[in-house]
Amino acid sequence: MIPRFSYGKKTLFLFLFFVFVFYLPGCDSINNDNYMLFVEVEGEGLVQISPERTRYNEGTEVELKAVTATDGQWYFSHWSGDVVANEEEISFVIEKDVVVVAHFKLKDGAALEGNLRIQHTWPNSPNFSANQNNSFPSGEITGFEREFESGELIIQMMPFSSTEDRANVARALGGKIKGEIRELEIILLKVPGDTFEKLAVVNNLPEVINAQPNYIYQSQNSIPNDPKFSYQWHYPLIRLPQAWEKTTGSGNINIAVLDTGVDGKHPDLDGVVQGYNFIDGNEDTMDYHGHGTHVAGTIMASTNNDEGVSGAMWQGQIVPVKVLGDNGGGSTWSVAQGILYASGLLEDVPNPNPAQVINMSLGGRERDDALENAVRKARENGTILVAAAGNNNEEKLSYPAAFKDVISVGSVAYTSSGAPTRAKYSNYGNDLDIVAPGGGSGKGVLSTYFSGSGDSKTYEYAYMVGTSMATPHVSGVIGLMLASGMPEGEIRETLHKTAMDLGKEGFDPEFGYGLINANWAVNEVDSVKIIVGERDGNTINARAEKTIPLGEKYFEFPEIVPGEYRVYAWIDIEGNGIIEPGDYIAESDWVNFEPGKKVSVELILKEY
Repeated sequence: MIPRFSYGKKTLFLFLFFVFVFYLPGCDSINNDNYMLFVEVEGEGLVQISPERTRYNEGTEVELKAVTATDGQWYFSHWSGDVVANEEEISFVIEKDVVVVAHFKLKDGAALEGNLRIQHTWPNSPNFSANQNNSFPSGEITGFEREFESGELIIQMMPFSSTEDRANVARALGGKIKGEIRELEIILLKVPGDTFEKLAVVNNLPEVINAQPNYIYQSQNSIPNDPKFSYQWHYPLIRLPQAWEKTTGSGNINIAVLDTGVDGKHPDLDGVVQGYNFIDGNEDTMDYHGHGTHVAGTIMASTNNDEGVSGAMWQGQIVPVKVLGDNGGGSTWSVAQGILYASGLLEDVPNPNPAQVINMSLGGRERDDALENAVRKARENGTILVAAAGNNNEEKLSYPAAFKDVISVGSVAYTSSGAPTRAKYSNYGNDLDIVAPGGGSGKGVLSTYFSGSGDSKTYEYAYMVGTSMATPHVSGVIGLMLASGMPEGEIRETLHKTAMDLGKEGFDPEFGYGLINANWAVNEVDSVKIIVGERDGNTINARAEKTIPLGEKYFEFPEIVPGEYRVYAWIDIEGNGIIEPGDYIAESDWVNFEPGKKVSVELILKEY
């Protein structure tokens, strides 16, 4: 009798593991000249192996038998891999490691092909509803509008209710029991139709004490309590509040701001640590211009502290590196030193707080070999460099943004509706990585600022416009990505893949790979599920399923079991198999999959 090995609808693998070889005194050593056998099943079927072992000595004859599934819908097609054959039973002699694939095909199966695209909601996520008008918000800010799960009821049964009592309640409502908490004597019931109509019915049933909707609860961290957050239109645009549900940063993340200095005395900037001043050659990194303080606030203003504005990161450290003078100008010499210092590479000036990210909201128009060498050394050291594309409205990026080792950032303007547009001042071109909000069209980026100088400084907040303002959004999001555990070598590609496409489809010189999507980037969204099946509440019962990379537009299933199903495309943000607010989903009408026929569908994913 050939023993049974494996069976399943999806690809299965046999991993035959190493066995330990022991040597005993006075005994001959065991022959080590043995090999592994890997068997893979495609389709729905079974492979039996004889003899079934962990490893095989050279010269061992092995027999494989393909057995079709018991439902009669599949048939054996062929073997592939190291053994090519059409017979259901094969045998061969082991002379090396062997990989064999058994292919099973569906009898009279249907086929499916389709195209999909992603449609974002502008200017903000539909799950974000904080006040964004021109007056300060009053009262409690809530981030989500949906209050309960549609079609779900929580029902408290009478004491000592039986299984039959619970079944009677489900039948009375035409519903299905999804769960039970015995300690509370409650059940979760999925019901069709209007939730409140069913609620009125269930409360009159003799088996029931009371019933209620299945209310939605959300983390309260996503909307900070900073009073001027409602002015910061630029954060919801890039889905930062949703990203904050995943992480708000880490004290271990240092972001260097190469700029005019940073005023760490600002009451809304408490994460500023020691840096260096390469204009005057000392440790005084005080900002007397304002530009660097504004940039630092976008990256990491003190957040959720009932004061001022919010930062992209709530935890972390700002390393001020003064490479621009009080007039806003600097040189190759100061900037190159600043880059090496920030990365912890400058021997003459050791950095006690080397940065994982360098923000450069600065630029020049000429290629600079010395600066490029500094950039290259910092990148080789694992430091991520981010720079502004420039404000000349030309199809050429400023330097250092144009260097290949730098993530270049263009700017989009403020929008009250519709997809963002490139800010009129923003440089663009084939070297552009990504865009972020830099302001324009009458509204700038709000961040920390001051007026006056010396002891007469007044700490305040100001709107500013430029690619300098766009760049710290990207640096802050990168800080969040690092805080969530993403390796630095994956940051740039993830930013590209997860960006919200603008302008022409795919990469284009105006927007690069698109508008940064903080939520997708932090959650490392990289794929779309395509499912044939039927939705059950916030889950999908799959009859067939596959995953395609994020950005692919076409999919196909060569074999679908005939029947009537819906087709779904689903971006499961948290990857937990539950449809939740923030996920993107598309659902077709009912599709009749007929034997031998191909069905085509078009799916548009929208945020749930």
